[in-house]
Amino acid sequence: MKRAALVPIICFLAAPTAFAETLYVTDRVTVGLRADVTPNAAVLGTVSTGAALEVLERNGALVRVRVADGVEGWVEETALSSKPPAAQQLKSLHAELDRARAQLANAQGELEKMRAAPKAESGKAEADLATARAQV
Repeated sequence: MKRAALVPIICFLAAPTAFAETLYVTDRVTVGLRADVTPNAAVLGTVSTGAALEVLERNGALVRVRVADGVEGWVEETALSSKPPAAQQLKSLHAELDRARAQLANAQGELEKMRAAPKAESGKAEADLATARAQV
């Protein structure tokens, strides 16, 4: 009897975990731009995900870079990649896909025009032939 009374309570308490919301960590990262290679160097600013950096020098696990506004500093090499972040790559691929779709639609329209042209020319030729026969 006690077990039968506990079952609804246990189900009620377990229900929130069954319908839990799912969230994902974003890939937005901010990296400190340091004045020099020492561990306690002053932070000159921050660089966000996707920023293009010009490499000036390497020193172990640190890379001296120049950001777009001309500020130079050191960042940890582990925070850098030779490829743009996935979000930027995806945006670029979507734009490329849109261009390809537009080119395909254009080519399909041209093909339809080419297919229709012989029929129109054939009809005109038949009309010209009929006119010529009528004149003879």
